[in-house]
Amino acid sequence: MDYTDNTPNASRLLDSLRSSGYDNYSAICDIIDNAFDANADIVKVTIGETGSLGKEHIISISDNGEGMDETVLDQAMRLGSLTDRQADNLGKYGMGLITGSISMGRRLTVITKNSGRYLTAIQDLDEVADKNQFIKTVREANKIETARFDELLGGAESGTIVTIQKIDNLQNKQINSFQAKLIKDCGQIYRYFINSNKHIYINGKEVRAIDPMYLDDPRTEVFLDAQEEIKDDEGKQTNIRMRVVALPKLSDAESRQEGFNIVNQGIYLLRNNREITKGESFGIFSKHNDYNRFRAEIFVSSDLDRKIGINFRKEGNKLSDDVRSWIERQVIPQLKTIRENAKRDQKNKTEKIDHGGSSRVISAKSSILKKPRIDQENTTPALEGANSDVFTNVSFEVESNTRLAPLFQYEVKGKNIKVNYNNDHPFYQQVFAEARDNPNLTNAIDFVIYSATLALIDITSTREREHLQDEWIDRFSDNLRALLS
Repeated sequence: MDYTDNTPNASRLLDSLRSSGYDNYSAICDIIDNAFDANADIVKVTIGETGSLGKEHIISISDNGEGMDETVLDQAMRLGSLTDRQADNLGKYGMGLITGSISMGRRLTVITKNSGRYLTAIQDLDEVADKNQFIKTVREANKIETARFDELLGGAESGTIVTIQKIDNLQNKQINSFQAKLIKDCGQIYRYFINSNKHIYINGKEVRAIDPMYLDDPRTEVFLDAQEEIKDDEGKQTNIRMRVVALPKLSDAESRQEGFNIVNQGIYLLRNNREITKGESFGIFSKHNDYNRFRAEIFVSSDLDRKIGINFRKEGNKLSDDVRSWIERQVIPQLKTIRENAKRDQKNKTEKIDHGGSSRVISAKSSILKKPRIDQENTTPALEGANSDVFTNVSFEVESNTRLAPLFQYEVKGKNIKVNYNNDHPFYQQVFAEARDNPNLTNAIDFVIYSATLALIDITSTREREHLQDEWIDRFSDNLRALLS
């Protein structure tokens, strides 16, 4: 068979990879992964500005790992490098250095020291585009580069500095804000490395481990810590571990401050002790406020990469059937318990809310309230025979429905209006539960709902408009739910 060269268009391929979905923080973390794979125990990230007007950004990631010789450096500057990988490495496809750096900037410079020898490699996308070839420079480091290495790494015996320039895709140009998020992300992603005496510094500030499981808090309940042997793609038995916790019970305000919410609830997947996904449901359960205290960690090795659907950006979100089945068996019973506890706690909170005070105020102010005008010849069956007295005899009751049901419904019964609150709606759970010890605020909310009910009765009292009643309440409740979720 005759073969012909099928080299891809260099410029277009790299431009395509620049749009592969990396965010800046993930790209930097991919380069930090390389540092830890090189056995570094110190990694320094610097984000700054250069140029006479300070408008050119520059990012550097330096580490005191093993450094690279010329052969390894040459491979590291390629897409899909052929450098040796161990089972516990964080790297996967040899793509992280190139794809991570070019996703942010158009020029990559690597200075490395190994066995006393300083080397420099440079890849400039403008030069690649000009020649439309995968080209780079690999050479001995000059005096300026050697001095920069010694300045950043304090004369370390080995190590590497990755510098990204010509940055044209910085997603947050406010350096302080960028730095703050990167510190938080790294603290959580590398929490087990930091707790094993690895050190990460970002613009000189040391990153502290952040544990989304709150395991150091004595109020955290560990529901499960289980392990299982699962076959990898080669048929070899490989360990998978899951830990399920219920976070501490906090006040509503404290829970919001700590991020105990729908976004952060769920499963945190760690590959070789490095977090790759957070707050996932994997389609095993539907996220709900009842699960805000539920968090789980799953620990896997790189042997299970295909089983968790990991891609070159180290995202895993497609579980194999056997992995999903095992996770479901562990998680579903724990979710049931956590939800039952949440409903009981919520019931205890909302049972203390007294709506009687607002009913009494409404009755006392009956004479100054504007009541609905009912046309008895064209009114709905529910309002036949209703007079103005009906609209000031009001009671507020609470019942459990579902989170997706309306916040309230009303019904006219004899000479009374009954407003039925749904205590599963986020507004009732968050606002009423927090206001339960503030009767003035509770009454004020009741007055808003009562006033809306009177206006709604007035507008929809005819047979032609009766259908608008449920539509208005649904839209009102849906918008509140969306704003509070």
